Amino acid sequence: MTAHTFLGLTIPILLQLLDRYIHITLSRNMSLLLSAPILAAIVYTAIAGAYLLVIPLLVLFYFKARWYKTGSLERVFLCFLAFFFFPGLLLLSPFFNFRPEARQI
Repeated sequence: MTAHTFLGLTIPILLQLLDRYIHITLSRNMSLLLSAPILAAIVYTAIAGAYLLVIPLLVLFYFKARWYKTGSLERVFLCFLAFFFFPGLLLLSPFFNFRPEARQI
């Protein structure tokens, strides 16, 4: 069985080096203490921001670009995106109103 390597180093050695680097960096700069609860709060905030704001914004613009040009499978995919990111779409919907383009007669 072969060990996974990156730049000639095995994964456990890379983790040890990364752990040492973090401890050295934190010990040199005591004003930046990232304890586990603070780091967890930062990670949860980033995930929540991505789920509630960033990805739904991208989904809205994808809807605008593709809504009248989709096939059946892509329409199913669009409905899945609307279902999965519904809380974020609900938050952003008062600020974005994509009306259909005016028809040319």
